[in-house]
Amino acid sequence: MILDFGYVCMEILAKTKSIPQAGQSSNGLAHTLRISGSAASTAIAAARMGARVSLCGAVGNDQFAKIILARLQREGINPAGLSTHDTLPTGLVQTIMDKTGQTAQIITNGANARLNAAQIPLQAINTRTLLLLHDDTDATQNTALLARAKNAGARCMMLAKTMPEQNMSSMLDYIVLPPATKNSPTEKIYTPAAPASDLALEIYCGSLAAALQTAMPRQNAENYANAAATLTDPLKNDPYPYLGDIEEKIKPEHVKTNRS
Repeated sequence: MILDFGYVCMEILAKTKSIPQAGQSSNGLAHTLRISGSAASTAIAAARMGARVSLCGAVGNDQFAKIILARLQREGINPAGLSTHDTLPTGLVQTIMDKTGQTAQIITNGANARLNAAQIPLQAINTRTLLLLHDDTDATQNTALLARAKNAGARCMMLAKTMPEQNMSSMLDYIVLPPATKNSPTEKIYTPAAPASDLALEIYCGSLAAALQTAMPRQNAENYANAAATLTDPLKNDPYPYLGDIEEKIKPEHVKTNRS
């Protein structure tokens, strides 16, 4: 089981020929609603690789939360870890994207500010768990959950824009970083083979987590993750690629017998 802990948002995506400057306006070519937030994106990517995924996040008691819940259920993701808050809205990302894929964003955290490691039951983490963390989540909550996971014998991964502090990185089994940050390669660091957008990096991470959860050899896992990142198309309403169930593509001896 992949336990994905982090931000869950709704995104309003408006596509234009060019991103307007302050005081300007631009005619929209199209607009759509889609799920966003690093945890939600990695969870969907992992689920489309055939992994069992439980998403732990926070949403408001509003229409956006209902849309997110319905989408997660369609993707086969367990939403039991989502907490609902009446006093805060679901997180919202407002994105303007031009025809080249360049973006400008306004991000409102909303209920994500209430994300708490304590909302995850102790029994939810065990030796069969791959815990997936994100560096946009409160470091105190990440550290608390990471310590619990290591005590339970779980493996741990973090998606980060920069190398985590030593006290955290020492407890991580896998660290996913953008290519430009890989200045001190180690066995636990994974990066896309080519420069990637934030969304492509998230999809790389989710696909990698799904592959590593099956005990797939590193090079094979990286190949699948890089393929997923390459196939990511942020201009599409559904940018997530589908590579098929990962366990149908690997040798039986690579699959852990205790995987749940």
